[in-house]
Amino acid sequence: MSVLYDIADISNFDTVAVVAFRVESTIPREPQRTMRLEHIEVFCCNRIPEKILAMEKGRVVAGVLLLALNGGAQTPGSDD
Repeated sequence: MSVLYDIADISNFDTVAVVAFRVESTIPREPQRTMRLEHIEVFCCNRIPEKILAMEKGRVVAGVLLLALNGGAQTPGSDD
């Protein structure tokens, strides 16, 4: 679960902060709806899903390398 929070923190400044300031500066009639639609647009246009998959792929590769270096033993503190 901590990996999801790490990924959310990384993408936070690319999405949430930018959208929040942009929407607030326009004083929308329906702020929640406008915020949600803007987030969807930014999420898709910035290719966030592809970035998340790339980060996860890197994490898996790193895990495999660690296992290989440790002779197949699981590293202490790993949550997988």
